[in-house]
Amino acid sequence: MSDTSVIGVLLVDKADGSQIGFIKFDSSGVMVYQIIKAGMHVFAFKPIDRLLNEQWLKEPLYKKHATSMDENSKLPDEILEQEANNCADFLNSLESPLTLGSYLVKALAVAVPIEVQTIPEVAKKIPPVKKKYKSKSTGSTASNMKLTLSACDPHARKIFEAMVRGWKEAGGTVVSRKPGRIFLILSTKAHAIGKSARRPHNFNLAVLASPRGKQGARIQVTWNLGDTNRSWAYLDCIPEVVAGFEKTAASLPGFVQTYITYLMIDKEFKSLHTKMLLDAMKAVKDTEAKAQ
Repeated sequence: MSDTSVIGVLLVDKADGSQIGFIKFDSSGVMVYQIIKAGMHVFAFKPIDRLLNEQWLKEPLYKKHATSMDENSKLPDEILEQEANNCADFLNSLESPLTLGSYLVKALAVAVPIEVQTIPEVAKKIPPVKKKYKSKSTGSTASNMKLTLSACDPHARKIFEAMVRGWKEAGGTVVSRKPGRIFLILSTKAHAIGKSARRPHNFNLAVLASPRGKQGARIQVTWNLGDTNRSWAYLDCIPEVVAGFEKTAASLPGFVQTYITYLMIDKEFKSLHTKMLLDAMKAVKDTEAKAQ
């Protein structure tokens, strides 16, 4: 997470705009409920917590975005901002009135200055979180990418360089927020079909990870993007193409799937396999762009 802000959803009174509660989206991938209004107890969040767990977030953020965790098991701001916006949209779209305790409230996705210790002081300073994708980094993407590639052996470096080059040529976004990982990001539009696909999203389609500890260089692949039963099914408007992408990935050397899906990059993973993976990713990108 950023050193300067905390991201979350602020619940304000619909009548006068006063702050009632705050849902913090922690970088560890958990949501923390905080009461602002004096005299209330955190138990007032129980109905909202039940709604979020049953109808919006079917599994914790740290599982949903496991492939995006950094080496310190932290989620990047971009994902927290995206999820905070999605959460606020969900809460505001409910047919029944949204309440916290006895207050009728509305939800606002916000970024809170971390140096401010109490939420009531924060509210006057909170700017709304922008929905447009904006990368943050401990250095420039170019320098972080260079350090990531230099940590790989020549074979893995060649594969990663081809992946970066190919994704850029396809019009995709490449970001390296800190040394060790290079994110190949897909930005999608809102669609008329599907469930999660009805809203625009920015997410990692693949992550190039340099060796760390006993793990060698690998490509993490985001899975189940077309499964409408998953809360991260951002491509459930084109499930057949997503299935083709997953079939291709599963056929490649080094394929491993636990709660994370990745391709271990060793001598068995050739340039041909790089092209196969890139072609499958491009097919997803192009088809999504044309889908209604």
